[in-house]
Amino acid sequence: MPAVVRGAIVASVLAFTLAAAAQQPAAQGDAAQRAQTLFNNGRAALDRGDIAGACSMLSESLALVKRPSTLYNLAQCEAKQGKLRSAAEHMKGALDTLEPGDPRVPLARAQLAELDQQLPRLALQLAPGTPAGCVVLVDDVQLEAASIGTQMTLDPGEHRLVVRVPGREEAATVVKLAPGDRRSVTLATGAPLPTTSSSPPPAAAAPPERASNTKRTLGWVIGGVGAAGLVAGGVTGMMALGKKNEMEDNCAGACNDAARDAADSGRTLALLSTVSFAVGLAGVGVGSYLLLTSPSKEPASPSVAIAPTTLPRGAGLSIQGSF
Repeated sequence: MPAVVRGAIVASVLAFTLAAAAQQPAAQGDAAQRAQTLFNNGRAALDRGDIAGACSMLSESLALVKRPSTLYNLAQCEAKQGKLRSAAEHMKGALDTLEPGDPRVPLARAQLAELDQQLPRLALQLAPGTPAGCVVLVDDVQLEAASIGTQMTLDPGEHRLVVRVPGREEAATVVKLAPGDRRSVTLATGAPLPTTSSSPPPAAAAPPERASNTKRTLGWVIGGVGAAGLVAGGVTGMMALGKKNEMEDNCAGACNDAARDAADSGRTLALLSTVSFAVGLAGVGVGSYLLLTSPSKEPASPSVAIAPTTLPRGAGLSIQGSF
């Protein structure tokens, strides 16, 4: 820094400090007194090299009472921290709050010019063919579309630049700026995202229990038929015995027509009883096997009914069921 500028800085700091001290008796209220105390302590911290503490106290003082001296000293403190952007804003604020004839105006103007010269500037450009809907972020803050292509002020140091485009990967780059830099960066977009297959999804496999449910249903049906067959066999057997007794009653000495009819019906009923018992035993056996080898999930129970019936020339069986 030139010797003339350093001398101006020392003189300006002294001038703004003395001006702040002169304003102290005129301050009114607890807030003003608190602001003045913070200002004095901040200046003392700045003199002994406690930059962070000084900036904190000066910023707190400014929040209570806005004074040119506080703005100026806070700008000096932030410049030492490398926060040139904030320092320039506060120095401009100090210059704007001073009266035109104030002797501190030339000092504040010189400091603002020095900060403006040291403040890095960056212009961002989009690569040719960048799709619409592009979003640019600088240090995680979205940049307005109107700011693309214009110079922006940033603090010295590293800054992360991100480009987001729908359907493409995020493209990020880091740029490092030194005090006084004037840079222009062209931002490229990321690679296209992989497209997903548009083929229809495979058909869902049939539930595995469907086959086993069918097996269980067949077990109930066949078992029901078998149970009904056993019942029918017992009923027709009893009816056959009844026809035998009827035949014997009509054969006292000589058999009449009623005895012959009873004998024919008895033989038919006996045959039906034998067949029913055979079907019943087979059905109960097969149905039990199917039920025992199928899962325990129970479907709707089928119903089967077998009943004896009278035919024109004998007897028969009728079977009804629901599935």
